[in-house]
Formats: sequence, C-alpha cells, structure tokens
Amino acid sequence: MNRHTLTKTSILLTLQVVVSGITLFILYRFIYRTLGPASLGLWSLVLATTGIARFTDLGLSGSLGRFVARYRALNDTRQAILVVDTGVISIIALVTGVGVLAFPILRIALVRVIPHENIGIGVALLPYAIASIIVSSASSAVQGALDGCARLDLRAMLASAANISYLILAVALSHSYGLIGLAWAQIIQAILLAVSGWIVLRRVLPGLPLVPRMWRKAVFLEMIGYSTAYQVAGISMLFYEPVTKALLARYAGLADVGLYEMANRVANQF
Repeated sequence: MNRHTLTKTSILLTLQVVVSGITLFILYRFIYRTLGPASLGLWSLVLATTGIARFTDLGLSGSLGRFVARYRALNDTRQAILVVDTGVISIIALVTGVGVLAFPILRIALVRVIPHENIGIGVALLPYAIASIIVSSASSAVQGALDGCARLDLRAMLASAANISYLILAVALSHSYGLIGLAWAQIIQAILLAVSGWIVLRRVLPGLPLVPRMWRKAVFLEMIGYSTAYQVAGISMLFYEPVTKALLARYAGLADVGLYEMANRVANQF
C-alpha cells in the first residue's frame, strides 16, 4: 500500500468506529426508553447463549484472511477463490448444523435461568437468535476474505453502512413489534452485510461465483489445521459471555443483564 491508500484506509476505519459508537448510543437510548433494560437483557442473553454455536466454525472465519492473502501473494487467484468458497460453505454448514442440534439444549438452559414470566418470549426469540448467528458467521467470513484482499477500506465502509441500516431497522421494527422486531432487524442487517460484502468481494476477486458453490476437502483440511489452533484462545471467551449473563439473569434479573450489556458494549467501543 502507498501512503495515500494507507491514509484513506485509516480515515475509513476511524469513521467506522465513530459511526458505530454514535449508532450504538442512539440505539441503546431508544431501547432503554421504549422496551426497557429487561427486554434488552433478555435479547442479549438469548443471543449470547446461541452464540456458543460459533465455536463450531473452528476459527475458519479468522483464518480466511490469512489464506486468501497467501494465495493472492502467489498470484493464484483460482486457489484464493476456492479458499473463499470452501470457507463460507463450511462455516454456514457447521454453525447451522450445531445450531439446529443444540436448539433443545439451549431451550432447556434458557428456561432454567429466565424468570418465569419471560420464558414464553425468551423461547420465541431462540430461533431468531440462531438464524442471526448463522448469517452473522457467514458475514464475518466474507469480511475476513476482504481483509485477505487488503481491502480494509471496503470492509469499513460496509460495516458503517450496516450499523446505520441496523439502527433504522431496529427503531422501525422494534417500535411496532417489540423484541421480535429487534431480532428481525439484526437478521436483516446481517443478511445485507453478507450480500453486499459478497458483491464487493466479487469485484475484488474476479471469477468468484454468484453464490458459494465450490467446496474442496483438501482446502478445508488445510484451513482447519491452522484455524483450530487459532480458535483455542477464543473458546473461553465464547463461554464467558453466556455464562456471565446467565448468572446475572438467574440471580439479579434481566434488567441487570440489560445494563451489563450496555456497559460492556460501551467499554469495548472505547
């Protein structure tokens, strides 16, 4: 990268952080005033619980960037495309499979920690949360591929647009449909980010198919050998959030889970 490109990328990455912070503040202020902290706590608890399914991608999302960058450096565009297709297909299949199989267990876990009066809506939110995790995992894979193409500027622009769209969707849908509307907003945002990211990636990687369709066992095994080690450090963090929120919900209440969610997100944003 030359100096001009680096400066542009730095500005866009900074803008992404600023946009994310502003939209986060507006969204949480709206949710706090309209739905209340208990509703936010319930959604964040359900989402954190289903988020455990993310560990099944075995770090493939994080390793996609490395392998795409490697083959692009070798001027092997065909292999880079195989890496992207194989990675995205594998992640969607793994997370979907585990999410579906884990549904009964997650339902039992939620029933045990959610207050009795909130069990109905909590269980109703579970399929939406699983769908959100699946689409978000696919979106993360596409963004990882963009990183491997050294296009952090494009990823930053897409992420900023996704944050703004999520804010608009969340306010509009949750105002009319409550927590279910908030769940739909998150799913739609993840779909928009995944689709727009794939469209941009096809321009950066000529030859990439309209939809992921090429899966190669050899490529998968090559990636999995690196990504399994990559994932080990993150497994404990995947369990940290749902366990913390479950304990808060069980012994303090959903309102405290909502307040924890806001405080944690703001601290991480800084």
